Amino acid sequence: MTVACGSSNEGDKTNKTKEGKTIVTMSLFNPNSWYVSAIKKFEKQNPDIEVRLQLFKQENEKVEEQDDNRYVQKINTELLSGAAADIIDVANLPVGKYVNKKLLLNMNDFIKKEKLLEKGDLYPNIVDEMGINGGLYSMPLSLHLHTFLGDGNILEKANVQVDDQKWTWQQFEQVAKQIMKSMDEGDSRYALANTPPEEQLLDIVIDQSSEFIDRSNQKANFDSPSFITLMSKSRACMIIKLLLRKRQITESSCSVR
Repeated sequence: MTVACGSSNEGDKTNKTKEGKTIVTMSLFNPNSWYVSAIKKFEKQNPDIEVRLQLFKQENEKVEEQDDNRYVQKINTELLSGAAADIIDVANLPVGKYVNKKLLLNMNDFIKKEKLLEKGDLYPNIVDEMGINGGLYSMPLSLHLHTFLGDGNILEKANVQVDDQKWTWQQFEQVAKQIMKSMDEGDSRYALANTPPEEQLLDIVIDQSSEFIDRSNQKANFDSPSFITLMSKSRACMIIKLLLRKRQITESSCSVR
C-alpha cells in the first residue's frame, strides 16, 4: 500500500477545528484498521493535529465491479480541481500521470529538511526506488523481503561463489544448473522445487520492473526480447512440471494395480 501527498491549489490555506487543531485529510478506498491504529498513535504524538478519513467505500459496504474505476475518476477530479485530500492512498492509481501534471507534492525537500535519512527513519534504497523524475511523490507503508536460504556445504562442494549483493536471476539459473551437475547420484534436491513457474515469473518481473515499465512516461515494454525469453522459460517450466506430475500420477496408478 502506498500513499502520496496531494498538492492543493489553495496555497497555504489550512482548515482548523473549533478547538484550533489543524485538520489533515486522508483519502482511502475503504476502511483499514492499520490506518486507524496509525492515526490514533500519530494524533497522540501530535495533539494539535486531527486526521480525518475520507472513505470511498464505508465499512461493510458492498464493493462493485466498477468501483476501482470510479475511485480513480473520483481522485482524478479532486486532484484537478484542487479539492483532493492531503494524503491519498495511491495503490492502483496512475501516480506517474499525476506527477507529470504536477498534482502531487515532491517530498524530497521535507525529507532533507527533517534529515529523515540521516536519522534512519527511512530506507535509502526504498526511497530511491520510489522516485520519479528525480522526485519522491509516494511512499510504501510496508514492505517484505523474499529471502533464499542455501546449503553452504553444497555450495562449497560445487565450488560456487555467490555475490549475493548484486547477482542476477540469470546467474542464479547458472548456479542451480552447476549444483545439479555436482550432486551425488540419487540426491533429489532441486532449486525452487516448490515454486510454481508463474510465481517465479512474477518475482523476476517485479525485480526487473524498471526494464519493462517506464513509470515516468506511463509506458510498458512487454514485447521486448528479454520479456519474451522470460515467458518462454516460464512456459517450458510449466510443461516440464506438468509432465512430471502426469508421470507421478501414472506411476502411482500402476503401483496401486
